[in-house]
Amino acid sequence: MTEVEERNINKELYAALMKGDTNKVIHLCRSIPKGPLHALTIHHDTVLHMATYSKQSYLVMELLNLVPENYGDELTYQNDVGNTMLHEAATSDRLVTGAIEMLRRSPSLLSMTNKRGETPIFRAARYGKNQMYHFLDVEMHKVIQNEADLRIFHFREDNTSILHISILMEHYDLALQIAKKYIYLIDKKDGDDMTALQLLACIRTKRNVTEEGCTCKVPLCVGLKADCPNTCMASRTCKLPSWFLHGIKLIEHAINSVNPLDLYENE
Repeated sequence: MTEVEERNINKELYAALMKGDTNKVIHLCRSIPKGPLHALTIHHDTVLHMATYSKQSYLVMELLNLVPENYGDELTYQNDVGNTMLHEAATSDRLVTGAIEMLRRSPSLLSMTNKRGETPIFRAARYGKNQMYHFLDVEMHKVIQNEADLRIFHFREDNTSILHISILMEHYDLALQIAKKYIYLIDKKDGDDMTALQLLACIRTKRNVTEEGCTCKVPLCVGLKADCPNTCMASRTCKLPSWFLHGIKLIEHAINSVNPLDLYENE
């Protein structure tokens, strides 16, 4: 294939992918040597990367079917930021079926890290994808041998954990589930020497709670009491949103699970 021919193929493939034209994408892939593993962007994303990134679950399965069964190593291809197709799949609950097939074909995808040191399960926590996270969590437990193995999946290179990232991205329902299952993460510090709960405190005190036109500054220490000075004056109560209630539950769980003094040791 000449440089001009490749440029034209890339243009057609990209346009078909953006339009969701499954039949044309498959037809074009069948006409090129590497098929779905052909890299078509300046960031070295393959057709499979792009289909996964754009959350086209049916197309992902069809493209995987075009890849020979013995091409497990080829499926571990990484783009210029180190993301595999499973890293891209981890950002959507719609792609769990595709992720199952990817891991069946190439099990090593589960523990591969991108250039930030993120595994696919870390990405699922970062994007708050509960179904994908729980699927990858089950798969992770099939391969880990000890806590050192667990750390590979739960932390990236800057010491940010899946609990840190789920709180930073304000996925509090998932953060609570992670804290309940992996208590050891509660007092772990990131690269800025912050525990997950300290991050939560920083975020929560910056948020406003609005109820029927009344804006209340609600710090973490507020209890759900009728005489709280931060409640709406009109009703003397605030119907707190789910993000705040999950934050309260996360704190309560942490307090019941670890010694609060341990969260500040060595400071």
